[in-house]
Amino acid sequence: MQQFALRQRDRGLRARLSLAIEGNGAFRRFRDLVHGGGVAEQWQIFSDDRRWGRARDALADAGIRVL
Repeated sequence: MQQFALRQRDRGLRARLSLAIEGNGAFRRFRDLVHGGGVAEQWQIFSDDRRWGRARDALADAGIRVL
């Protein structure tokens, strides 16, 4: 979430996202801001890409080659 927040060009949104991920309730606040800020699709693509990257890394560590 922090990496996504830091990639935002809009300084205001970047600052709000960065604050949202601090403390209790961070996931809910972040999700609400992502959807309210109009960047839900960007977040989904970013999140999916990171998730696939972690999966590829885990498979590579296990000696499984993924194209």
